[in-house]
Amino acid sequence: MQMIPQTSYIGSWMACFQGSIHKGNSNLRRTILGMGLQMAQQLTGINFIFYFGPIFFKQLNKGPDPFQTTLVSTLVNVVSTPLSFWAVEWFGRRMLLLIGGVGMIISQYIVAILGVTAGKEQSDGTHNEDAVKAMIAFICINIFFFATTWGPVGWVTVGESFPLPIRSRGVGLSTASNWFWNCIIATITPFMVGNDEGGLGSSVFFVWATLTIGSLFFAYFLVPEMKGLTLEQIDQMMEEVSPRKSKGWVATTTFAAEMGHLRPEKNSPTSPPMFPPSSPGALYPEAYFPR
Repeated sequence: MQMIPQTSYIGSWMACFQGSIHKGNSNLRRTILGMGLQMAQQLTGINFIFYFGPIFFKQLNKGPDPFQTTLVSTLVNVVSTPLSFWAVEWFGRRMLLLIGGVGMIISQYIVAILGVTAGKEQSDGTHNEDAVKAMIAFICINIFFFATTWGPVGWVTVGESFPLPIRSRGVGLSTASNWFWNCIIATITPFMVGNDEGGLGSSVFFVWATLTIGSLFFAYFLVPEMKGLTLEQIDQMMEEVSPRKSKGWVATTTFAAEMGHLRPEKNSPTSPPMFPPSSPGALYPEAYFPR
């Protein structure tokens, strides 16, 4: 309990906004990281496809059945997500966000460009079938990049960003940010693409691609690499280096070592005793360090 200060209910929330924005490991900086990352995740426009996919695909007329196309896009999302379980530990959090951001930007711009050129509705109300199929293919590629990177990695990064004293509050604020922007996207999108409103149609992917560029810059400048680090090491890393240099940071100690809680090496005359000779810990060390 000594490591987690006690405060009031209001104080526990206010603690998330303490510190300087210029200090990498301040509570305020972490809160901005968590809430901003969840906002950036939603601004990639992925939920436009999941929420309004059937309506959008129906606008393509000569394309495949809208319902079946939505099932395929959902299947791509489900099958792709488990790949992130391996990739997040192999490539790291920061690298996956950057790779996924670039992949989504390219895919979305291709969909948008096809939608206003070869896939544009003709004078007789039809669409180029091959162009429509290409648009659907790149929408699925966009989903693949999201499902293997920004989708799961955004949540992993949020879970690792906050220290124990504010972790529950920080994750709560980040989750609230996710649902807030989710609600905003779900509310304004029908007015953006509806024929009776904004009438953007497939041009809405220009909007998502441009917003994803902003998400990519957010990840590049503000998201550090946390792969293989404990919460205490992440705190030290954030204090010592900027996110852009975080990949090369190497931990030299652990929290347990700093607190003197490591088990002494056997047969090591130089190792200091963990307990006084007559203490219960010296007589029954297995009770304190269970194997």
